[in-house]
Amino acid sequence: MLRLKGSVIRAVSLDCQGTLFHHRASIESVYARLAVPILPEAPTAEEFKTAFSLSYAETLKGFPFYRFPTQEPAVYSTRRWWRELCRRSLELTGRVYTDEQIDRFFRAVYQHYGSSLGYVAFPDATELLEKLSPLKVVVGVTSNCSTRTIDTTLPNLLMHDKMHYFTCSQEAGCDKPSLQIFARTLDAIRVITPDIQKSQVLHIGTSITNDFAAAREFGFQALLLDRDGASGAQRAASDDLHLEHHLETSTVTSLWEVGERLGC
Repeated sequence: MLRLKGSVIRAVSLDCQGTLFHHRASIESVYARLAVPILPEAPTAEEFKTAFSLSYAETLKGFPFYRFPTQEPAVYSTRRWWRELCRRSLELTGRVYTDEQIDRFFRAVYQHYGSSLGYVAFPDATELLEKLSPLKVVVGVTSNCSTRTIDTTLPNLLMHDKMHYFTCSQEAGCDKPSLQIFARTLDAIRVITPDIQKSQVLHIGTSITNDFAAAREFGFQALLLDRDGASGAQRAASDDLHLEHHLETSTVTSLWEVGERLGC
């Protein structure tokens, strides 16, 4: 039986990007490399760095939760959402390309991130999933990601078969720090373990606001994963002394440390 600070843990919820895996190479370098054989006067990695960041924010604001509407109101296209992001990224570099050129570039990008070349699993994530697998604990993800991460990235990294549920913002229609997405995770866990209590679920992620504070507010146990000390800036920007007190004993630097704390 897993325990954290004396509390029984019967389910574990994990964030994805930065917690379970990371990009194999920077996004801007991948976009620039793939653009060279396809686009005349292809944008540089430096140009893509700024353009992608702006495009991602704009596309997510214009089409929240990775939902790009099709002609059927109840259907949403993940592929079209990412195609729009690629189109806008190119536009923001100041280049003008034909629809055919944009389609070719988008397909190359989409195929890259749909393959094993796109992401790398953190060794400690793989080990933690292996340790949790034989135990009677429900494991899954709660992430502000699209269904593509669930359907493609996790299987490519051989992580999907160690998990029992998958909660992503695209399917939920909400994202962290909204408590609704954690409620959806709890519902998914209760399909497997009907009598589980909120306090018996542990959520682990890299954001103080989205993962740690929101999960605790919902009633889950929570650990903040701070791999590189990045949470220091987040904490400095917060004047919540009550939250800071809990962070002092609830911050880990690796998922190996999570395994040690859980006793697995």
